[in-house]
Amino acid sequence: MDGADILSVWSAAEAGLRHARSGNGPAFIWAQCVHLEGHFLGDPLLDMRRRPGYSFRKRARPMLLSFFRRGGAPWPERMAALRQILGMVRAAQDQTDSQNDPLVRARRTLLAENPGKLEQLESAVQVEIRRVVAAAGQPAPGGAT
Repeated sequence: MDGADILSVWSAAEAGLRHARSGNGPAFIWAQCVHLEGHFLGDPLLDMRRRPGYSFRKRARPMLLSFFRRGGAPWPERMAALRQILGMVRAAQDQTDSQNDPLVRARRTLLAENPGKLEQLESAVQVEIRRVVAAAGQPAPGGAT
Protein backbone atom coordinates (compact mmCIF):
# COMPACT_ATOMS: atom_id res chain seq x y z
CA MET A 1 0.00 0.00 0.00
CA ASP A 2 1.12 3.56 -0.64
CA GLY A 3 1.84 5.06 2.79
CA ALA A 4 1.26 8.54 1.35
CA ASP A 5 -2.35 7.64 0.39
CA ILE A 6 -4.08 8.87 3.53
CA LEU A 7 -7.46 7.36 2.69
CA SER A 8 -6.03 3.86 2.18
CA VAL A 9 -3.98 4.10 5.39
CA TRP A 10 -7.03 5.41 7.28
CA SER A 11 -9.15 2.49 6.02
CA ALA A 12 -6.47 -0.09 6.84
CA ALA A 13 -5.98 1.40 10.32
CA GLU A 14 -9.74 1.28 11.01
CA ALA A 15 -9.83 -2.39 9.94
CA GLY A 16 -6.77 -3.18 12.08
CA LEU A 17 -8.29 -1.47 15.11
CA ARG A 18 -11.57 -3.38 14.71
CA HIS A 19 -9.59 -6.62 14.44
CA ALA A 20 -7.50 -5.92 17.56
CA ARG A 21 -10.36 -4.52 19.64
CA SER A 22 -12.49 -7.57 18.92
CA GLY A 23 -9.85 -9.73 20.62
CA ASN A 24 -8.33 -11.23 17.48
CA GLY A 25 -4.77 -10.13 18.27
CA PRO A 26 -2.54 -7.55 16.63
CA ALA A 27 -2.86 -6.31 13.09
CA PHE A 28 -0.10 -4.96 10.87
CA ILE A 29 -0.19 -2.38 8.12
CA TRP A 30 2.38 -2.80 5.38
CA ALA A 31 2.91 0.55 3.65
CA GLN A 32 5.72 2.03 1.61
CA CYS A 33 6.63 5.64 2.43
CA VAL A 34 8.96 8.23 0.96
CA HIS A 35 11.99 9.35 2.99
CA LEU A 36 11.47 12.93 4.13
CA GLU A 37 15.11 13.07 5.04
CA GLY A 38 18.07 11.46 3.36
CA HIS A 39 19.24 7.96 4.04
CA PHE A 40 21.27 9.29 6.96
CA LEU A 41 21.59 12.51 8.95
CA GLY A 42 23.67 15.03 7.10
CA ASP A 43 22.84 13.62 3.65
CA PRO A 44 24.91 15.87 1.34
CA LEU A 45 22.32 15.80 -1.45
CA LEU A 46 19.60 17.17 0.82
CA ASP A 47 22.03 19.70 2.22
CA MET A 48 22.73 20.85 -1.36
CA ARG A 49 18.98 21.25 -1.90
CA ARG A 50 18.29 23.09 1.35
CA ARG A 51 21.35 25.36 1.35
CA PRO A 52 22.40 25.47 -2.31
CA GLY A 53 24.78 28.45 -2.09
CA TYR A 54 26.72 27.20 0.91
CA SER A 55 26.73 23.55 -0.12
CA PHE A 56 27.62 24.23 -3.72
CA ARG A 57 30.60 26.40 -2.78
CA LYS A 58 31.75 23.78 -0.29
CA ARG A 59 31.48 20.84 -2.73
CA ALA A 60 31.73 22.27 -6.24
CA ARG A 61 35.46 22.93 -6.37
CA PRO A 62 36.54 19.41 -5.31
CA MET A 63 33.97 17.85 -7.67
CA LEU A 64 35.06 19.99 -10.61
CA LEU A 65 38.75 19.39 -9.92
CA SER A 66 38.21 15.62 -9.81
CA PHE A 67 36.03 15.75 -12.94
CA PHE A 68 38.81 17.42 -14.98
CA ARG A 69 41.76 15.54 -13.40
CA ARG A 70 43.93 13.55 -15.78
CA GLY A 71 43.66 9.80 -15.54
CA GLY A 72 40.78 8.01 -13.92
CA ALA A 73 37.62 7.03 -15.69
CA PRO A 74 37.05 7.76 -19.39
CA TRP A 75 35.00 10.89 -20.27
CA PRO A 76 31.75 9.03 -21.08
CA GLU A 77 31.82 7.41 -17.64
CA ARG A 78 32.54 10.76 -15.98
CA MET A 79 29.61 12.35 -17.82
CA ALA A 80 27.33 9.46 -16.80
CA ALA A 81 28.37 9.90 -13.18
CA LEU A 82 27.71 13.65 -13.37
CA ARG A 83 24.23 13.00 -14.85
CA GLN A 84 23.56 10.51 -12.04
CA ILE A 85 24.56 13.06 -9.38
CA LEU A 86 22.33 15.72 -10.96
CA GLY A 87 19.45 13.21 -11.02
CA MET A 88 19.92 12.51 -7.31
CA VAL A 89 19.92 16.25 -6.56
CA ARG A 90 16.64 16.58 -8.50
CA ALA A 91 15.16 13.65 -6.55
CA ALA A 92 16.19 15.28 -3.27
CA GLN A 93 14.56 18.50 -4.47
CA ASP A 94 11.31 16.63 -5.18
CA GLN A 95 11.36 15.07 -1.70
CA THR A 96 11.87 18.39 0.06
CA ASP A 97 9.22 20.25 -1.97
CA SER A 98 6.57 21.33 0.54
CA GLN A 99 3.81 20.16 -1.83
CA ASN A 100 5.19 16.61 -1.52
CA ASP A 101 5.13 16.70 2.30
CA PRO A 102 2.91 13.77 3.37
CA LEU A 103 1.06 15.92 5.92
CA VAL A 104 0.29 18.59 3.32
CA ARG A 105 -0.82 15.93 0.82
CA ALA A 106 -2.93 14.10 3.41
CA ARG A 107 -4.70 17.30 4.50
CA ARG A 108 -5.31 18.33 0.87
CA THR A 109 -6.69 14.86 0.03
CA LEU A 110 -9.00 14.74 3.04
CA LEU A 111 -10.27 18.28 2.41
CA ALA A 112 -11.08 17.37 -1.18
CA GLU A 113 -12.55 13.91 -0.65
CA ASN A 114 -13.89 13.81 2.89
CA PRO A 115 -13.83 17.05 4.91
CA GLY A 116 -15.85 15.40 7.70
CA LYS A 117 -13.13 12.80 8.20
CA LEU A 118 -10.48 15.53 8.44
CA GLU A 119 -12.58 17.38 11.03
CA GLN A 120 -13.07 14.11 12.95
CA LEU A 121 -9.33 13.39 12.88
CA GLU A 122 -8.37 16.89 14.04
CA SER A 123 -10.93 16.74 16.84
CA ALA A 124 -9.64 13.33 17.97
CA VAL A 125 -6.06 14.63 17.94
CA GLN A 126 -7.01 17.60 20.11
CA VAL A 127 -8.79 15.31 22.61
CA GLU A 128 -5.76 12.99 22.75
CA ILE A 129 -3.35 15.89 23.25
CA ARG A 130 -5.46 17.22 26.15
CA ARG A 131 -5.61 13.71 27.66
CA VAL A 132 -1.83 13.24 27.45
CA VAL A 133 -1.11 16.68 28.90
CA ALA A 134 -3.53 16.04 31.77
CA ALA A 135 -2.01 12.60 32.41
CA ALA A 136 1.52 14.07 32.44
CA GLY A 137 0.62 16.04 35.55
CA GLN A 138 -0.69 13.01 37.42
CA PRO A 139 1.35 10.64 39.62
CA ALA A 140 2.45 7.40 37.97
CA PRO A 141 0.20 4.34 38.54
CA GLY A 142 1.07 2.28 41.63
CA GLY A 143 2.67 5.23 43.39
CA ALA A 144 5.92 5.00 41.38
CA THR A 145 7.62 8.28 40.65
